[in-house]
Amino acid sequence: MGKGVYTRHRENQRALILETAEELFIQIGIDKVTVSDISRAARITKPTIYKYFEGKAEIATEIFKGIAKGWIERNAREAWNTDGTGFEIIERFFISHFNHLFSNLREARFVAEFNHLYARELPASKANELFVANLEGDEKQLKKAILDGFEDGSIRSDIKAEQLEVYIFNFISALMNRLGEFGVKLDAEYEMEAGTAFTGSYRIFLDGLKPSAK
Repeated sequence: MGKGVYTRHRENQRALILETAEELFIQIGIDKVTVSDISRAARITKPTIYKYFEGKAEIATEIFKGIAKGWIERNAREAWNTDGTGFEIIERFFISHFNHLFSNLREARFVAEFNHLYARELPASKANELFVANLEGDEKQLKKAILDGFEDGSIRSDIKAEQLEVYIFNFISALMNRLGEFGVKLDAEYEMEAGTAFTGSYRIFLDGLKPSAK
């Protein structure tokens, strides 16, 4: 087997493990899935899986990294690299992110599972390392949009930029987890489309970022 063929074989096997694990994590839940389950579903031996990953946690982390990379790239195109006031940039960030999640409930489901796992198992320092390693690009762009909003008057300036960052990310995480945990069941619970309920929720939150009318 030539070097190029061998490299492609390894890449294909690694991708198969990640795709199979993600499907199981979404269907069953990360807690309930074992490496043996992944091995059987992918038709790959457990020793082969351990050649690529230390265990289930690393597999889940790699899946999350791939999802986060997609978020960063999309947000750059649809929000951060567009023109407008600081508020308008943040508004586009919300719209882009949630439009994507409404169209990809499986992804929202995985992220909710992942957040639950790591909220329980990772110390705060490790969770922060994971955040910085994968979402630092969005964090920096969000802070820039907030500061631009202070300067152009489109965002209230009575709250520090660092605090607004925390509030925004926590709000987004809370909505995303709710969407991921319940998905289409929310339509019946709310007696309205989940997209309508969530859009209304973040619109009210966004209104709270604006300066008070004098």
